[in-house]
Amino acid sequence: MSPQKHDRPTNDTEGTAVRKSESEFVKELRQELSQSQSKRADYIKLKLAFTTALLGAGAFIQTDKTVGNPMLLIVPLVCLIFDLYIFGEDFSVKRAGKFLSLSPYCPREERIWEEVVSKNRDPFSHYAGPASTITTNVAAFLGLYYCGDVRRHPLFIYWLIFTICMSILPFAYRYTKNVLLKRLPKDIDDTRLIVK
Repeated sequence: MSPQKHDRPTNDTEGTAVRKSESEFVKELRQELSQSQSKRADYIKLKLAFTTALLGAGAFIQTDKTVGNPMLLIVPLVCLIFDLYIFGEDFSVKRAGKFLSLSPYCPREERIWEEVVSKNRDPFSHYAGPASTITTNVAAFLGLYYCGDVRRHPLFIYWLIFTICMSILPFAYRYTKNVLLKRLPKDIDDTRLIVK
């Protein structure tokens, strides 16, 4: 006897339970999306606060001119740490939005809105992150270069290379993010949700 083919649940109670479970998942995904957006905003604020404080303290606190102010030296590292957190939350937002735009269990208006947003994102946000990182790193470089003899230190060139790489990182993330998003499915087959 050939195996019985499983279709969409025909029992009303079972079908209602499946739809309820699916709607609860979409609701939880919306909450996760909102939390990721909030975390991303918090990381951006913390990044600006920490780097501004380091630059200010590094410019006014006198240290050994042959070594440079440590507060200025760690600015690129602080930018890197916060950028990684920001990129992680940003990708979570984009990934959840992509899923919601494809899910047949989301309201039609929400799916259309997610699709419109994905194709018409805020152009200024693309430049705000890289601009803040580059500006901060350049300010740290100028503070070290003109406020002491640290440029003569043999390790200064390595710090400079590291700083340049960290300034390029936001642009690399934009490319990587697009590649990762393209790996997501083009559509969502609701038959995957059927319990056999």
